[in-house]
Amino acid sequence: MKTTNVTLQNPHELDAILLNHPIQDNEKLLIQIFVSTSTFEYLEALHTKLQAYFRKAHIIGSSCEASIANAKVVDDGATLLNFTQFDDTVLYSYHAHHQPQDIQSGELMGEYFEAYNPKVLILFVDAFNCNAEELLKGLYAKLPHIIVCGGIASRHSSFEDTYIFNNTFLVRSGIVALALSNANLNIVENFAFDWVPVGVSQTVTKASGNIVYQIDNLSAVAFYDKYLGHSVTQNLPDTGIEFPLIIQRNNQHIARAVVGRHDDKSLSFTGNIHEGERVQFGIGNIENILEHSQNYQNILPYSNIESIFVYSCIARKHFLGSEITTELEAFEEIAPTSGFFTFGEFYNRHLLNQSNRFIALSEAPFEKHQSSLDKKIKADASTNIFKALLNLSNATSKDLEALNGSLVHQIQEHEANIKRNLYYDDHTKLPNRLKLIEDIGNYAGCYLVLFDIDRFSRINYFYGFEAGDLLLYEFATFLKERLETIGLLYKLPSDKLALVVTTKTIDIHRFIRIISLELKMMLFNYQNIKIAYTATIGVAKIVGDGASMRHVDATVSQAKLMHKQYLFYEDIENENKRVIQKSLQLALSVREAMQQNRLQMHYQPIFDLKTDTIYSYEALARFVLEDGTVLMPSDFLPILPDIHLSHDFIKMVIKQTFACFANRDVRFSINLSIEDILDTHLNDFLCLQLSKYQLHKTITLEILETVEIVQSDAMKKFITQAKSLGVRIAIDDFGSGFANFEYITKINADSIKIDGSLIKNIHTDTNAKIVVETIVTFAQKLGMKTVAEYVHSKEVYEVVKAIGIDYGQGFYLGKPLAHLL
Repeated sequence: MKTTNVTLQNPHELDAILLNHPIQDNEKLLIQIFVSTSTFEYLEALHTKLQAYFRKAHIIGSSCEASIANAKVVDDGATLLNFTQFDDTVLYSYHAHHQPQDIQSGELMGEYFEAYNPKVLILFVDAFNCNAEELLKGLYAKLPHIIVCGGIASRHSSFEDTYIFNNTFLVRSGIVALALSNANLNIVENFAFDWVPVGVSQTVTKASGNIVYQIDNLSAVAFYDKYLGHSVTQNLPDTGIEFPLIIQRNNQHIARAVVGRHDDKSLSFTGNIHEGERVQFGIGNIENILEHSQNYQNILPYSNIESIFVYSCIARKHFLGSEITTELEAFEEIAPTSGFFTFGEFYNRHLLNQSNRFIALSEAPFEKHQSSLDKKIKADASTNIFKALLNLSNATSKDLEALNGSLVHQIQEHEANIKRNLYYDDHTKLPNRLKLIEDIGNYAGCYLVLFDIDRFSRINYFYGFEAGDLLLYEFATFLKERLETIGLLYKLPSDKLALVVTTKTIDIHRFIRIISLELKMMLFNYQNIKIAYTATIGVAKIVGDGASMRHVDATVSQAKLMHKQYLFYEDIENENKRVIQKSLQLALSVREAMQQNRLQMHYQPIFDLKTDTIYSYEALARFVLEDGTVLMPSDFLPILPDIHLSHDFIKMVIKQTFACFANRDVRFSINLSIEDILDTHLNDFLCLQLSKYQLHKTITLEILETVEIVQSDAMKKFITQAKSLGVRIAIDDFGSGFANFEYITKINADSIKIDGSLIKNIHTDTNAKIVVETIVTFAQKLGMKTVAEYVHSKEVYEVVKAIGIDYGQGFYLGKPLAHLL
């Protein structure tokens, strides 16, 4: 057995890492992954990378606040990859969504592994949707002798969800497990606790499973508020991991940490707490922790331990601070160490909190060594915190009226960290949008300036997210240095920054004119590539009610439409109000038209350019209002998402179009967005209607060409399944947005519809003709058909036909009509 730990900040770094650490993909390779950047986009990108490199190895992973590698804490957005290569051990993977009862989930997992006779099970579950104690109970009903380690996924307080994953599974809610099967696998396992109860014990007066409603006849939230103060309580459940309840069971103290807060002022804990049990708050004993870390070599007295996996509570890391490395170094002196900081640790059939759970492995027989432990670890002055807290417990006989100064200091520090994470952008260190919303009311009469980097998505697309992040940081640094004397700078979501101009004497028009000239000359140097970029500026006076943030957004949008580098809201205010009024009226008209079923489908023929006969029809929607006004798609499609009727509209289109083409041997196509396809309810509806009308062989689904088509595994899966049923796939408007030939090779489409912007002037535009010829040649080599949109004249028709495009569509060939030709 051999263990290797590597870390990365970005999924794209995996390529270089694997060049420097050549790791052979094989069925006896275990890859544990712990990710402290808990966003779905990051995890999905990493997951896709890993799937490409490792098709045989067994992957098991979790989000976390921080991980453990070679006696060091790995955090600050880094990802740990632990590669453990076994020689004689067989690995089996498992994943599942939660059953209605967690005990059932455990039983099903146990039944799955029963046949493989596993010795060790590494188990990860999400934090907020599982009673892990019940899960373990079900597992041990089926596998009473299994050794279980692992833990509950954690996450940094700046992220909302926890995630778990394996080779093919990536979810916010579920279970992943990996079994080690080898009768000769040698194991030493244990855990350290070292948390002690303080204060008067209180009775749990109402509880069910892992939800506590009342303690000492107070609501669970009120109980925390009474004894720990409002500062802790208002930040539950995030602060709950550091202030667990201690329960004594079977003469042993166990901890239960808060993981959920509910509207009825009850609290969810990591495991069960029973009515009638006595509970106390717990606090770590730093002296015991450091003292016990000296004893790990006696607990693990073998010279040939090959690997140690550590699953330690996140509260332990918070409490020990920099001293956590002392505990970790004790393991690293024995064998390579890896693991992560959890929201709860699995010690066989027991769920623990605040513990340091470890398991040492060797495929060779253990060999004892003589250990001489001369090193003495002395706790520093911070040990006094614990002593002060013990003194405080004497005062809790009067219901813990106040915590001591040391604990208050810890709470204040924690509050400061939460506030920092809540109000500041981690990347640029600037205050964020939430802070701007809080501050803006103090600056009525001043100006708010919004900077929006132009075509930022293209920089991400062509150069990668790392380049985009670096550009944002460089742009923020430039603005901070240039503008810090006149106002306050904020980092908003995506590619936007905002400035509150606090200096009221400034000539705002002159200032904006000067800064806009500077922004015209911006250059970003990335990997010796010079990238020119600009930013559009919107300016609005702060009126004190938050409307100014909407005003600058609208101003930037209007400036982009008008191709202006900057614009003042005062210049567009009246027009903006008129547009909003018109938009509201249009939204009402569209809603009424849908309620009254005023959808009218038109069908535009698509001609085979080789035979000049109709090959297919494209279904195009219209709404006819009561007064006879006809709304075109360009009128109502942008409105539908705002009134939450997009999917209802698509269902109406499907029903009416399918009814028209039922029992006809005529090809036709409908348009779907990626959002439509990825909506499970709409997807199910589409499948049911296809089966009802038996249109699989005659329908083509036109999907708008976007980056997401390729990046989404769910999208690619849908395309594969649809084609297996005989449904054809067309990439619509190719050339209008993210056109990329590499993408087309990855999309198993049947045809490409070339966007009208490339076709409409093809008879006079040489460049457009060259691009279209290239697309046609590329499509022919991939075995894809091509369709020319916007064939509006005889001249265009003759050019597209001569180029070799297969099909044509446009007013010259046939207009959309309410009936078939």
